[in-house]
Amino acid sequence: FYFGKSVRDVTLGEAATLAGVVQSPMRLSPVNHPARAKERQRYVLRRMFEEGWITKAQLDEENARPIVTHPPEPDPPGAWYADAIRKVLDEKYGAEVVETQGLEVDVAMDATQQRYAELALSAGLRAVDRRQGWRGPVVHLDEARVKAAMPLWRASLARVEPPPGEVWVWDLAKVNPEDIEPGEEAPKDVARMARARPLEVGDVYAGLVTEVEERSATVDLGAATGAIPLADVAWARKWNPSQATAAPKKMASVLAVGDVVQVRLMPAKAPPERLVREKKPLPLSLEQTPLVQGALVALDPATRGVRALVGGYDFATSQFNRALQARRQPGSAMKPFVWGAAIESRRFTPATVVYDTPDVYRDPWTGKEWKPRNFEKDQFDGPMLLTAALAHSKNTVSVKLTDALGVDAVIGFAQRMGIASELPKNLTLALGTGEVQPLELVNAYAGLADGGRYVPPVMILRVRDRH
Repeated sequence: FYFGKSVRDVTLGEAATLAGVVQSPMRLSPVNHPARAKERQRYVLRRMFEEGWITKAQLDEENARPIVTHPPEPDPPGAWYADAIRKVLDEKYGAEVVETQGLEVDVAMDATQQRYAELALSAGLRAVDRRQGWRGPVVHLDEARVKAAMPLWRASLARVEPPPGEVWVWDLAKVNPEDIEPGEEAPKDVARMARARPLEVGDVYAGLVTEVEERSATVDLGAATGAIPLADVAWARKWNPSQATAAPKKMASVLAVGDVVQVRLMPAKAPPERLVREKKPLPLSLEQTPLVQGALVALDPATRGVRALVGGYDFATSQFNRALQARRQPGSAMKPFVWGAAIESRRFTPATVVYDTPDVYRDPWTGKEWKPRNFEKDQFDGPMLLTAALAHSKNTVSVKLTDALGVDAVIGFAQRMGIASELPKNLTLALGTGEVQPLELVNAYAGLADGGRYVPPVMILRVRDRH
C-alpha cells in the first residue's frame, strides 16, 4: 500500500516506517504526513541500533534518506466489477475460501475501458439530472455555525502535508449543520467533515459559498478559492415538474452565503497549483449529485469478455448492481430480435416490402382495442423495405411482424440469443415491454454481431490458490 511492493522486498528504512506507522496509521501516514512519519521512523531505527539489530552506518544512512512512497490510486476503477466477481467466487467456492485461501483471480476487465465507462456514466447521469433543474445546496449554514466550524476545518486541512508541487483542499460533502452548535466549542467530529483531497482538474468538491455578487459567486475550498460565473448556472432553474422556468438572471436567485455546494474544477490556461500560488480564483462549475441511476456494460463480441461494468452512480452509496441485478424495459432495443426471428423464419428477407400503416388489434383477454403508433405519432411512411423499417425503428412494422410470426417465435429467438428473463406473451413484446438485465441484453446483441451464436458472458478467466 505504501511502497508498491511485496513485504519481502522492503528496505530497512521502509520496514522501520511500517513498524512505526502501526501506532497511528492516520497521524503517522508517510503519504499524508511525511514529516511525522520520518520522525517516527528515526525513533524505530534508533531503538533497532540500541538493541543491536543494525549498525551505526545503517542508522546514519537511513536517517539521511527520505521516505519515498508509491501509494495506489485513490479510487482505482472497478468497484462494481470487483463486487460482482466476489459474489461469483463466494457462490462457487464459499466466502471462507475467498477470504482466507489467497486466491489470485484473472478477470476480463480492461482497466482503461472500466475507468472511462465510469466517467461516461457519471457524466451522463449528471447531464440528465441537470435537465431536471436545481434542487438547492447540500446544506445551508448560518453565520454562527460557519464561525464555529471554520477554525476546526482549517486546522484539519493544515495538518495535511501535501507532496511537493501539489495543493490539497477540503471537501465538505459530509457537513451536517446539526453537529455544529453555534456559540459553543464545536465538537472534534466537525473537523472530520473537511476531508482533505488533492486539487485536480475535473474533480468535484463540496465548498462553502462566502460571497455572492450579481454575476458570480465565490466558493471557499480551504487552501484555495474559486469563482462560479452566472453563465455556468443557466441550467439551475428551480425544479418544477409541470413547466420549464427561465434561466436565473442573478446569482442570488441560485446561491446564498453559507451554502455548501458541489463544484467541479474546470480547465484553465494556467495549472490550478499556479493559480493558487498567485492567489487567483479557480474556475468552478456548479454541480449536484444525481438522483437518477443507470448502468453500463461493455463486452467484446469475439471473446464475450466483459471489458467494463458499472452498476450505478456511486458504489460507496449504493451497492445494488443495476447492470446485473436490475431489470428494465428494453423498449426499441428489443426490435432486432423481432427482425431476427422474421429472417430466421425464411418468410421474410431484408428486401421484403412491409407497410408502415396504422392497424387496430384486439386484446383476446380484455377485448380492448390497441392501435400502435410510431415515435412520430400520426406520421406513417407506407410501403418500405424491411431493412429500412428497422433502421427507422417502426413500431407498426414490429407489431405486424410479431403478429405474423407469433410471440413464441420471437421469444424463442431472443432466448437463443441469451435473453433469459421472462418476456410477455402478447404483442406488446414487439415494443420491448418485457424487463431484461442490461448484461443479458448486451450479450444478446453480441450474439447478433457474432453470427448468431450464443456464448455466455465471461468475467473470470482463471482462479488460482496460493499453491
